[in-house]
Amino acid sequence: MKTKLKLFFTIILSFYLTVGVLANTEKDTLVSQMILQSIQSFHLKPQKIDDNYSKRVYDLFIDRMDPNKQIFTRKNINTLKPYLFKLDENLKNGNFEFLDQSFNLYQAQLLDIQKFIQESKTE
Repeated sequence: MKTKLKLFFTIILSFYLTVGVLANTEKDTLVSQMILQSIQSFHLKPQKIDDNYSKRVYDLFIDRMDPNKQIFTRKNINTLKPYLFKLDENLKNGNFEFLDQSFNLYQAQLLDIQKFIQESKTE
């Protein structure tokens, strides 16, 4: 079950990242409807999309993006914390703001890490 959930979120994240960061458009609505339909109907164990689901997705997402807790700072996590119980509503409304923001924070952190490494080499 966990493996299938991991695969599902990996596919969704991969799809989202290949499409790019989108505004709240008809594409977003269509994608969110497809995700909801998959979760509620096609999943081996159909999921209830509520705050508990939102928390599980949030925790899994953060853990998979930064499993060793070396990328996101406490400030980054605090920035994303308001989404903890809102991902279910965001998904229902076609709002991918959480993914946009987490992706931007992740990229910024990677750039900071690269900069730190480069500066360490020159010293």
